Amino acid sequence: MERLSGLDASFLYLETPTMQMHVAFVIICDTRSNPDGYRFSALAERIESRVNREPAFRRKLVQVPFNLNHPCGSKTVSFRFSIICGSTPCSRRAQMAQLGHLIGDIMEKPLDRRYPLWEAWVVEGLEEQRVAMVIKVHHAAVDGVSGTALLRHLFDEVAEVRERKWAPPAGGSGTR
Repeated sequence: MERLSGLDASFLYLETPTMQMHVAFVIICDTRSNPDGYRFSALAERIESRVNREPAFRRKLVQVPFNLNHPCGSKTVSFRFSIICGSTPCSRRAQMAQLGHLIGDIMEKPLDRRYPLWEAWVVEGLEEQRVAMVIKVHHAAVDGVSGTALLRHLFDEVAEVRERKWAPPAGGSGTR
C-alpha cells in the first residue's frame, strides 16, 4: 500500500456532490481504418489486458481507520474491465454536440470509490463510423502528465508497463 500525498488526498477532501474532482480524457477513433472492423468486445479485451498489467489502473482507495492519516492506494490483483466500462450508443450519426452532452452526463456523476478511481465509456454510433472513448479518472490518482502516460500505455502498439507511484518522488516533481 502507498499513502497518498497531502496534495492528492486534498482532491478527495475537497470533493463535494456539486464539485467532482475528476478529469476526463476523450479519444475519438475512426473505425474505417481498422482492417478487422470495429467490435466493442475486441476493444474491451485489448483495454482489459492493458489495464490488468498497469498498476496505476488497479489501485483502489483504502481509508485509514478513524481518518488518522491520508488514505492509501492498495493494489488490487485484477478486475473485470466490464465492471467499470460501459458501451453507450448515440443516436444514429450523432453530432459532436450530442457527444458533448453525453460527456457532461458522464462527468457529473461521482466515481464509485469501491473500485479503482477511474472508469471508461465507449460511445458508439458517431458520424463517419467513429467511436469515442471517454476515460474519467479522479485527480487524486493522476495529474495531466501521468494521465497522458497511462493513456499512451492503453493505446501503444507495445504495452510497456512502468511502476508509477501515487505521489511525486521526494525532493522533486514528476509523474505519479
